Amino acid sequence: MSSADYSKFTKVFEGTHAVLYDCSPSVPHLAIGVWRGYFELSSKVFIDEMWRSIDFIKDRKIVAIISDHTDLKVVGNDVLEWLHANWYPNAAKHGLRIEAALDAKSAVASLSLRRMLVEAKTGKVSTPLFPTFDAAFNFCREFIKKYETDR
Repeated sequence: MSSADYSKFTKVFEGTHAVLYDCSPSVPHLAIGVWRGYFELSSKVFIDEMWRSIDFIKDRKIVAIISDHTDLKVVGNDVLEWLHANWYPNAAKHGLRIEAALDAKSAVASLSLRRMLVEAKTGKVSTPLFPTFDAAFNFCREFIKKYETDR
């Protein structure tokens, strides 16, 4: 999925590893995160962008994010451990409940992604995988509608 497909949404941030879009004008509390490249724990840029995405979730009151992993490369065990110990708990603490994932193009990256999305390690964030953006968007829209009604 190319970023051109997201042009109707407001781009809030574009970095090396993350592009963040706010979908709130269409669906309140929904965002898109495009994750790309090689995630390395030794990269200050990577860590900074991950924390920036947490701030985005907190500041915009994001309940669901569509995570586009199309251009993600391999994610090492150290990064997976960091994400499970840091990113997911903090995202949940600030209100994230759904990470609707779109798969990586690379078969190897897809395997990494499946290890990342193990729900036993993502805490309060549910991490379903979707074949298309439209399927993820429709799921998130319905989830948020129900979530808002139940609160």
